[in-house]
Amino acid sequence: MRPTQVAVLLAVCLGLSPLAHAGDDQDPDGSHRDRQHVLKVFDSQGKYVGPLVPIDQITIGAVVHANGTLIVAPISRISQNGQVSASQYQWASTLSAIASPPTVDCRGLPIINALIVPGVLRPSFSVRSGTVATAYIAGDVYSMPTPPNGQCTGQGSPTPSWLAQSTYPLTQNHPEPLSIHY
Repeated sequence: MRPTQVAVLLAVCLGLSPLAHAGDDQDPDGSHRDRQHVLKVFDSQGKYVGPLVPIDQITIGAVVHANGTLIVAPISRISQNGQVSASQYQWASTLSAIASPPTVDCRGLPIINALIVPGVLRPSFSVRSGTVATAYIAGDVYSMPTPPNGQCTGQGSPTPSWLAQSTYPLTQNHPEPLSIHY
């Protein structure tokens, strides 16, 4: 397991721990504990999205309950006219701005390979196009090895990957701007 995956798993476990005790006023030992110490992501309507987690050394994201499973979706600060917001965030792309999602063959079926999986939850990747951000979510079973980076030629060694089985409209379900607080 890669160090970034371990870090994300640890952050998610720590972030979801308070959810396991939701509604509890006391810990099992009878003491009271402040459960407000986990940073959380909220959408523009004030709706709780999920805990804030690190994806890698410079990227952050939110754990999102999407289509009956948990994924990690990247977020970034909103930038307008060269100015970066100090408090407002938006859904970000897992891929670079010029990259397109890799495909298992030349028909355009998106795959999620081990190189772009942000975290250790359900494999997924996010794509932002203009003001719309969408998460592509893998099925619940491991797919087959595919040509590297979804190349149609099949040259090189296979890459472990999952077929994108569903999509989740991030901006539709959790409108921007996003905010982070306790």
